Amino acid sequence: MSGLRVLAPGPGPPVLPLDRLAREAVQGSRTAMRGKRPELVDTAVRSALRQTIFRFELVMKINVAAKELLDREELIAALLASQVAMLLHEPADREVSGDSHLCRLGLCRRLALGRVDERLRREMLAAALRPATSTATRPSSRRWPPPSRHS
Repeated sequence: MSGLRVLAPGPGPPVLPLDRLAREAVQGSRTAMRGKRPELVDTAVRSALRQTIFRFELVMKINVAAKELLDREELIAALLASQVAMLLHEPADREVSGDSHLCRLGLCRRLALGRVDERLRREMLAAALRPATSTATRPSSRRWPPPSRHS
């Protein structure tokens, strides 16, 4: 667990990030509620701790999901690259039919384009869910899927 430890400012033992966040949340809520009744202070402290732990766990889950998505993307890219490399570097002495090559290249093409489509849809969904701060940051100029030319 030593890899998760962060050195606290000043002398003293290292402190885990969640411990430090919880301590700061308690201290901040006590400071904000200075002079109030003890019941109100305790309620504010519990609420601050709950919010801090929720946000910490949310950030950790987002990090894990992002890492898993990047790992998946890396594996898919490696798979597609290896398929293309195998198609391009078939041994000369091996008898390979042209149809087999065309089928495999077509499959690689469909997989690659499918990945691009999926990624664009994901980006568009993320952009739609993001709060609009200005019209300049919104990707309104891109539409996916593109409109049909015959409609």
